[in-house]
Formats: sequence, C-alpha cells, structure tokens
Amino acid sequence: MELVEIEGFINENNLLGQGSEVSVYGYDDQVIKIFHEERKTAIERISNQGLINMTNLSLKTFNTPTDIIYDNGEIVGYLEKRLYEEDLNIDYIDYESLKEDIRTLSDNGYTMVDLGYNYICSDGKFYFSDLTCFKYLPPKSEFMIEKHYKDNIKEINKFLVGLIDFGMYRKGEETSLTKSYLVHDYIVNNRIVDYYGDYKGTDIIKK
Repeated sequence: MELVEIEGFINENNLLGQGSEVSVYGYDDQVIKIFHEERKTAIERISNQGLINMTNLSLKTFNTPTDIIYDNGEIVGYLEKRLYEEDLNIDYIDYESLKEDIRTLSDNGYTMVDLGYNYICSDGKFYFSDLTCFKYLPPKSEFMIEKHYKDNIKEINKFLVGLIDFGMYRKGEETSLTKSYLVHDYIVNNRIVDYYGDYKGTDIIKK
C-alpha cells in the first residue's frame, strides 16, 4: 500500500496514540502505524524483509501486520487489525494457541524480543502487539529453527511467569529489577525448562 492512499487518515484528529516506534491512527477496522523518523527506543527495528514476511503468517495470539505502507519505495509503516483494549484478564491467555504460534514464528525465522508491555486484552482474547522489535533471520537449517524455538520459549516463559506469578508488566506500572531476579530464580528453582503453558495444572506452577 502506498502512503498517498491513506494520507487523509494521518492527522491529529485521527491520532489514537504514540509509542516508542510509531504513531497510531484509526483506519476503519484497522490502525495505521507510521514509524517515527527518529526511534525512541534503543532496540533495533525488525528488518524490512522480516516485516514483509510477517504479513503472511497466520497467528492466533499475535497481532501481525496486515499490509506494509510505502512512500517512494521506502517502508514507512504498516496496517494492523484494530483491537479495543479491555482490562487485563490472564484467563484470556490461550496457552495452546500461543505455543502453536511460537512454533510458527520459530519455523519462519523469528526470535521474540520486548514482549514486556506489548500485549492487549481485546474481545475476550489475549494478544501480543507491536512486533517490530522481533529479530528475523531466514531459517536455513533445522539447527537454527530449533535455536529460535528454544530462545522463544525462554522469552515467553519469562514473560508469563512475570505476568502471572509476580504481577509484572501491568499497564501503567514499572517493573522492578528485583522482580526480574525473582522470575529468574523461580524458573530455575522450579526447573521450568520447557514451555510454561505445559506446566499449567500441575503442582509446579503456583499462582
């Protein structure tokens, strides 16, 4: 999609919010996300090819881009399904679908980064959004795919344990370094080496 096609929606009256990477504008049942000219985060943005390929992924728990926005051949932003935020409800987390999505991301060369506060509860579901800090490396071997998967499992486990067991990542709150250490110790002491969601319902996970 060319920027000129949607320029009429990119104005102050249509602005929904701003983040460290993008300004967000309403666009029917989607949102327009335009990258800032100067990034407000030290985390590197996903490669152009990684962003483009992400539009072709079929994921249930990650709000992936639906189209890429170009201006004179340069990527300046993307479209995304519009989600209306509800209060946090951890019962919305679909652990099975999340695990399937992580497998898909890993198989396609993605490593998750900066999950932290980049989630949203909407319409009775739990989604991750703002995926443009993910790392992308085209999968060239089974070894690399499995490395992506192991790294992604570690990342999602830190997020889920932090959110569910230690109350981290609540919107509007800052996470203390102490809690990060507690999450690490919890994972090590409970020997959570595989996917956290697989332990749900066992004596290992204590909420």
